[in-house]
Amino acid sequence: MKSLNVAVYGITAQSQTQADKAVKAWGLKYEVFGDPPNKLREFLREKKWVELETATKKNYPNKMAQPGLVAVNKSREVLYSWATRAGAKNLQGATGRPNPKEVWEIIKARLSGNTDPMKEPSKYGIFKLRM
Repeated sequence: MKSLNVAVYGITAQSQTQADKAVKAWGLKYEVFGDPPNKLREFLREKKWVELETATKKNYPNKMAQPGLVAVNKSREVLYSWATRAGAKNLQGATGRPNPKEVWEIIKARLSGNTDPMKEPSKYGIFKLRM
């Protein structure tokens, strides 16, 4: 990704301490930022880049932002955007996440100037997601 001048960051509604623990436990190779007040969720919504749902959950006083993904270029154009919509069909958002490799192919195509409509990535079930 460095060759394409791309950076990846994770955001969580948990504390920075919890985010740091997750990075270590999961062996992530990107930074994860804790955002308990969900300020980034509001920023993304205001920019109309991605609309993340929230869920009421114990230990989340400002609710928990649901999973989403947005890729933006230096000109602040959205290359790819996705957010879970919790429901019975996706186990309340626990499944149905886009295939990371296919998402990356879409982002690379957009970065190279391809503006043609692209096929949506396939979705992973809850037990298949591995990066």
